[in-house]
Amino acid sequence: MYNALNNTEHMDDSLITITTIEDAIYIGYKNDISFIINSELNLYEHQSSVNPNMPVRGLIYFAELYKGYIDQNNLLIYNERLVKLPFPRYVVFYNGTEEQPEEQELRLSDAFVQVPEGEGLKDTAGTEADKTNKPSVEVVVQLLNINYGCNQELMEKCQKLMEYSRFITLVRMKSDTLTKEYKKEMKSINKKEIFAEAVALAIDEAIRDNVLKDILSKNMAEVTDMLLTEFDEKAYIDGVKKQSYEEGEAIGEARGEARGEARGKIKGEEKLARLVVELKKRGRVEDIAKVTDESERERLYKEFNI
Repeated sequence: MYNALNNTEHMDDSLITITTIEDAIYIGYKNDISFIINSELNLYEHQSSVNPNMPVRGLIYFAELYKGYIDQNNLLIYNERLVKLPFPRYVVFYNGTEEQPEEQELRLSDAFVQVPEGEGLKDTAGTEADKTNKPSVEVVVQLLNINYGCNQELMEKCQKLMEYSRFITLVRMKSDTLTKEYKKEMKSINKKEIFAEAVALAIDEAIRDNVLKDILSKNMAEVTDMLLTEFDEKAYIDGVKKQSYEEGEAIGEARGEARGEARGKIKGEEKLARLVVELKKRGRVEDIAKVTDESERERLYKEFNI
C-alpha cells in the first residue's frame, strides 16, 4: 500500500517500524495502523463514513505517537539543538455508500473558531494588526475513495486494494439482490440475516474468481465476523442517531428554538460516541448492543457520568 501511494519499491519489511497505539481510543475502532518507514510517520485509517472530525482525532493520535517517538529515542526537546522527527502523513481510505469525490482533503483549521471581522487584535500603535489568518497548528487528512471504479491508478498499483474493493462491491450487490428477492417472495427476514447470507455468497464467489482468495480461504470466519460487527455497529449508531434527531427536533419545537433540532442531534451523537468508546475500552461488547434501548442507554450514561 505504501509503495502504491508513494511510487516507491520498498521490499524489505525490516525497514518498517509499527507504531500503532494499542487499545487506542483516539480513532474509536480497530481499523487504524501507524508505522515509520523512510523517515515518514504514516497513519492509515479505514472508514465507511466521512467524519469532519478526523483531523481532530489525528491531532491527538499524532501527539501520542510523537511523544512515544521522543521517549523511545531519548530526544532532548529542551536542548538548543533542533530534534529531528519523522514526517507525518495521514491517509483515510473511504468505502462507504455515500457519494464522495475520489480524493479530498480535510483540515484541522476548518474546526477553528475565526475571530469575526472588525474584532481583530490591535497592535501597540492601536491599529489593526496584520494577520494572515493562518493557524499555528494544522493537520491535513488525505481522504481517498476506494470504492470500486474510483482511483483506478492507485488500484492498478495495489492488487490487494483492487480486490478488496471488488469484494465489498460484491457483498453489497448480493445484499441488494437478496433483499429484493425476499421482498418479492414476502419473506420476513431481518436485515442482518440477509447481510450474513450476502457475505457468505460473496466469499464463495470471490474465492472462485480468485479475488482475495488467499485471505478469504484462510480467514473466512474472521472476515465474516468483521463485516457483521461493522454491520451491527452501523445499525445501532444509525438507530440512535435517528432517535437523537427526533429528540432534538421535539426539544426545538417545544422551546420554539430554530436551532434546537441540530443541537439535540449533535448532543445525542456526542454522548453516544463517548459511551461506545467507554464500553469498548472495558471490553463490554454485550452492552454495546443495548444502547439502542432508551432505558439501557440512559442507565449506561449514568454509570459513566456521561
